[in-house]
Amino acid sequence: MKKTMLILSASVLIFIGAIVIINWPETTTYDEALSTMLEEGESVEKITIFRESDGHKATVNDESKLTEIIEIPSDMELIRKDSPPVDMAYSIFFHTDASNRYLAIVSENRTDFEKSGYFEVKQENELMQVIESMELDWEAH
Repeated sequence: MKKTMLILSASVLIFIGAIVIINWPETTTYDEALSTMLEEGESVEKITIFRESDGHKATVNDESKLTEIIEIPSDMELIRKDSPPVDMAYSIFFHTDASNRYLAIVSENRTDFEKSGYFEVKQENELMQVIESMELDWEAH
């Protein structure tokens, strides 16, 4: 009887452990997702940001502002999701030195990357905070 209970308990624990591991959310960082989106050896030369609320756009060419957008949120934790966002605050195009253009979609609790996937922001969306605090020349699109 004790042996049967021990085997049953061990089986239940293994089953629960397997379910937890299978359903454990895959996490990454902004830096890793951005690196996955870019081709090997590419660097960002320009960023175009479209503000969805009013259709205005801003182009970032300044090296220090590019660095802020790329580096400040680099450690921001992201949790992989299966579905695209339902809302957008900003559409961001990363233009590279290889003449490629990659899209990222930003909302209050999401940052999604072309080629990298859909992500929920684990805490604060630092990318959105950087964009909103940055002095940009917004123009009607």
